[in-house]
Amino acid sequence: DRVRGIRAGADDFLSKPVDDRELIARIETALRTKLAIDRTRHELESATDQLRALGRIDRDATILIVAAEPTEEQRVRALVDERGGHAVDGDDHLRWVFIDPDPAQHALCGAKAALAATSGAGVGAALESGSTLVSLTRVEGGHSQRWETSASGPAAEAAASLAWLAAPGQVVVGADAAQRLGGRLHLEPLVGSDASLIGDDVAGQGEPGDAVALPWPDDYHDLIDPLRAAWRVEGPVYLTRSLSGKSGARVYSVDVTTADYSGQAILKLDTAPNPEWNEQEEARRHVRAVELNQRYAEAHLPRVVHSLVHDGLAATLSSIAGGGLEYVVPWAHVDYERQVTSATRISRDLLGEWNRGYTLSALLEPCDVVLTSWLGYRLDPREGRIARFVESTGVDPAAPSFIFDGRCFPNPYAVACGEARTPGRTALRAAWGAAHGDLHGFNVLMPASGEPEAYYMIDLAYFREDVPLFYDNAYFELAHLLHSRETATVRRWMQLLGSAHGRAVPTGDDYGLLRIIEAVRGGLGEWISEREPNRLAYMESQSWLARVAVGLNFVNKRVADQIKLLAFMYAALNLRSYLRFQGVSWPSVGPVLAV
Repeated sequence: DRVRGIRAGADDFLSKPVDDRELIARIETALRTKLAIDRTRHELESATDQLRALGRIDRDATILIVAAEPTEEQRVRALVDERGGHAVDGDDHLRWVFIDPDPAQHALCGAKAALAATSGAGVGAALESGSTLVSLTRVEGGHSQRWETSASGPAAEAAASLAWLAAPGQVVVGADAAQRLGGRLHLEPLVGSDASLIGDDVAGQGEPGDAVALPWPDDYHDLIDPLRAAWRVEGPVYLTRSLSGKSGARVYSVDVTTADYSGQAILKLDTAPNPEWNEQEEARRHVRAVELNQRYAEAHLPRVVHSLVHDGLAATLSSIAGGGLEYVVPWAHVDYERQVTSATRISRDLLGEWNRGYTLSALLEPCDVVLTSWLGYRLDPREGRIARFVESTGVDPAAPSFIFDGRCFPNPYAVACGEARTPGRTALRAAWGAAHGDLHGFNVLMPASGEPEAYYMIDLAYFREDVPLFYDNAYFELAHLLHSRETATVRRWMQLLGSAHGRAVPTGDDYGLLRIIEAVRGGLGEWISEREPNRLAYMESQSWLARVAVGLNFVNKRVADQIKLLAFMYAALNLRSYLRFQGVSWPSVGPVLAV
């Protein structure tokens, strides 16, 4: 009994008959012990508060972000930890901070850790150096305590943005980190960005750019002779730069002369078919996009010159928009005023120039049919990822509505799938045409100097025809919002979207961001006013639905759950605006969204 009592949590044990004086003495001892424990806990809490305030140090550091499959995470953590990285608390990718009195040394340590991490399958990494606010926080849980490191500031934000560009097997390096690594590691410029890629050869083997051309990749050696024969290549194929590529593809800028082309071009090498994408289909879509509107294509699109599939390997050669990589920069990196001006121009041209031959549906289309036309397989609970994400938030995918922050929102997934039916009066006469399908600030290039109105749309892998219009406009808008505010809290995000919908006053640097969004929507609005002034209600409804579709599309992507959550709320808010615009009374009860 004594042993069982002590194990159950008793502080002491007395046998009968009990002596009252001994009982009181034992109680007093237990109380003194309790007071000592309470006093110690209070002192620890006070010390934790002091550390939280004083332990926030703004210092020069390198931030490393690694995107890895769950099966690779344990290996990656061990590799980076043993190379001096301090794990940083984060809710998306794996993060570390590297600190050293020598600014070049912590950048080099971070780069070497990134190279070790990306040796595994499906692992990409990004790093940047600079001003970083490093904080230490003591966390108590149960009977143990631990310290957590957090890092924020310009370097952390830049590394998070660069993580979007890192394909599996690649290490993307920001401009500040690249400057510190110059001469120590071989760096190759990343097309469409001021970032760089770490090449295969490590420091001590010469300055970047010493070699006349890069070596042909061993994995594609069997493709050289068939490629030269099929394209009738004259002379050498110079691989001049290694560029980024989706799903592990090898992408290079090249200098080549073929039967149909001579000069600098983009060469993409991949397996055929790629598990993530059919390379032949990508080339076909690119060619078709050019064929549909030759006049627009000549001014704004690169063109596919050659494509080849041989023995499980694929190669595609395309022209370079703007005359060469040295003469263009991504839209996301041009100066602010030019972003605003060009956003209006691009938004208008997508409709008035590229889709000048658009058509109207013969019948009124229910809104779920229009949404399905954009989203397709993504709505399938087995093939897509939207249903699983909605379930993970505690919301039934078939529920018409859900509650967040005390407010009710329509469930965009349930409406898109037809699980929650909208009234017949919400049907619309949809406008149909072609869509780029993946239009964001890094798929639009701008001339580095001169020609302020010129722009070039690249990466037409997701081009589609015979889809409802306005999808590209909405994609361009949401991609820029997420790129600018991907780490925002959901409540802060909803305030931003409320300002975009005219229901809240923007604050701080939201003014500039909203001005760009207004430019995108303004270009669309001008087209509607000029082309379909007698169908304003239908066109306005279609623009709301395009934003709903784009939001759900981002939920389906392989991105961090935080980004999916922001995209889902973007879709829900736009769907609510659409229903209110139609005068629809929607169910105001439902499950609570778990954030």
